[in-house]
Amino acid sequence: MTKYSALLSIVTVAFAAANLSANAPEGYVLEWSDEFDYVGAPNPEFWTHEVGAGGWGNNEVQVYTDSLDNSRVENGNLVIEVHQVDGGRVPGYTSARLITREKAQWKYGRMEIRAKLPSETGTWPAIWMLGADRLYGNGGWPDNGEIDIMEHVGYEEDPLYLDLVGNPEVPNIHGTAHLGRTSFIRSDGGVGSNGDGDSTYLSDASTEFHTYAINWTEDLIEWEVDGIKYFSLELPTFRVPPPQPLYYYWPFDQRFFMILNVAVGGRWGGNFSTGSFPSSPYGRGIDDNGVWPQRMEVDYVRVYKKDEPPEATPVPGRILATDLDHSDGILIVQSGVPELPHNLVNIDPDDSAEFAITVPQAGAYMVHATVATPNNSRLLSLSVPDSGDSTPAIELPNTGSYDTWQSVELGEINLMEGLNTLTMTTSTGGFTIAAFDVSEGEGSVWKGLNIDAFGNAQTNSWLGQININAAPWIYSYQFEDYIFMPVALEDTFSADNQWIFIPR
Repeated sequence: MTKYSALLSIVTVAFAAANLSANAPEGYVLEWSDEFDYVGAPNPEFWTHEVGAGGWGNNEVQVYTDSLDNSRVENGNLVIEVHQVDGGRVPGYTSARLITREKAQWKYGRMEIRAKLPSETGTWPAIWMLGADRLYGNGGWPDNGEIDIMEHVGYEEDPLYLDLVGNPEVPNIHGTAHLGRTSFIRSDGGVGSNGDGDSTYLSDASTEFHTYAINWTEDLIEWEVDGIKYFSLELPTFRVPPPQPLYYYWPFDQRFFMILNVAVGGRWGGNFSTGSFPSSPYGRGIDDNGVWPQRMEVDYVRVYKKDEPPEATPVPGRILATDLDHSDGILIVQSGVPELPHNLVNIDPDDSAEFAITVPQAGAYMVHATVATPNNSRLLSLSVPDSGDSTPAIELPNTGSYDTWQSVELGEINLMEGLNTLTMTTSTGGFTIAAFDVSEGEGSVWKGLNIDAFGNAQTNSWLGQININAAPWIYSYQFEDYIFMPVALEDTFSADNQWIFIPR
């Protein structure tokens, strides 16, 4: 019974994934999703709780926790639930804030979330994104951007507020981008941002599920509700003097991570205050006598990517940290070195990083890495699934600090003509990388050879003797029989003058 159940679960998951890909928007394929088809705490492989109080930069009054009371998966939905505690006195409320940083982060694509929102005055649910790699300016907000896929404030559904503004259909779904261009210095000395965005109206945002999405490319972000676009932001072609760096106008060319949360009060969520609502030390409008708990329910979070080849770095040449194509945990930060402005950090044991590269001619290429580490016995290796080749794990020198750089030879690796994926792996972590330098290898025997779909070099000739410098295996073709035999490095082999070889 157990075996059949397990098999059924695997088949069901595989079918569901295939179905999601089949239903992807035209021109996209599914890259990542959480369908919340489980029960209990949010999947720790996808989500991290940010916990604590302190206002979160907005004078919010809630305390974020990792308690199941505040965040859990049930009935096929993620539930983020706000609880009133201690009669609503400050802090008075608990909630949850979930992020994907260091677990899933994306550069461009379609982000789509189906959700139902809370409604009580004082609630401030948000589905949004922040720059994961902190590449620009102050290394934080707003220089590295913010994309608010959806924000909603509960008081916009309050009859008192609607009477005050004289409009029963106040736009209550907000999509916004925050960046250097929209920032200002607040009266308290902090940095604020008015953002660049727009709003739309939903009469049933708190009673029905709706689909909130952005389509994000290198020069355009579009906001949608239920497939209807209501705002777009383009990379500006004209910059108002005085000159500012490009990120001041468009920091949206780096990886971003997802955030789901429900705040209480704050500069926006609690901005409506009347005599009907008890005041708080923040002077913000929260209906402490309202209906609590309040919840945001999320049916799914899906990220689609364009169904096209990735941006690839040409080699021979230098592969920079910002050329990183995929890695969930590894981050990119500013290094302070002009010729190597960024480096990869947060490299832990068993982490990997993928770089898309394009190669003019198949052959062996030498790779050097610019690394820094204050640790001993740090290991790094490279592999290329396209050719099946890899380098042995190289022990990195202790450079004395994470800011003292040294170039380390990783060895030669065989690349196929065209698009390749260069994959860095480590069993140790504990180092940083600023760049890989790829140059033509010396004495390559692959140049000009045809490479089959399995990464084998077709020589179309018989060889008498072969020297294997860095490959742990050699195939032998002899008397119409294939022989697969392990060999030691740097050994020389001959067998009846009838060896054909891969690689090198």
